[in-house]
Amino acid sequence: VDANKECHIISRGEGKTQGILSRKVANNAMTMPRSLGVIAHRDFESMLTKTLPPLIAGLEMLGFKKDYHYIIGRKAPKKWQRYGNWKLPFFEPLKAEYFIHFYNGAGVALVSFNRENSANGISFDYLILDEAKFITKKYKNRLDEELIPAMRGNNQYFHNLSQYGGITYTTDQPTNTESKWLYELETEM
Repeated sequence: VDANKECHIISRGEGKTQGILSRKVANNAMTMPRSLGVIAHRDFESMLTKTLPPLIAGLEMLGFKKDYHYIIGRKAPKKWQRYGNWKLPFFEPLKAEYFIHFYNGAGVALVSFNRENSANGISFDYLILDEAKFITKKYKNRLDEELIPAMRGNNQYFHNLSQYGGITYTTDQPTNTESKWLYELETEM
């Protein structure tokens, strides 16, 4: 459907990251060149070891080759940019350690809830929250007060696109009462 706001509560191992999220990242990157999205997670360790590998595999299945169509953890070399092969996002991060950079200038910042202010000052165009069931009360306040209000960039370029300002939540079954907020999203769907 590619709705502006999506919440997928799906069993473990069913392809949330490799299927849903990789398609979402690819579609957003290609339809919003030079945009900046965010993939948020509870912590960087889980993001780097559990989310990025299936995301990379999913992008590969869609025809996007790592280190050819996109790079992770660094910016494109200046000579690639000089020849016009690689563009930069409208809101370019100064440090690319936690950044996915696509050839058309679209980027995805990787944000962790276990690092204070990791999203402070960022302006972005869409949000993906993987393993949302781990966003309990402690982190839910940061999501609502820090991250979601930062979704404010590039309205002049993307205001007519359904994915602009979009939020996608993916998770398996919430297992504690503090993550039951995900069920409340049903009223917004």
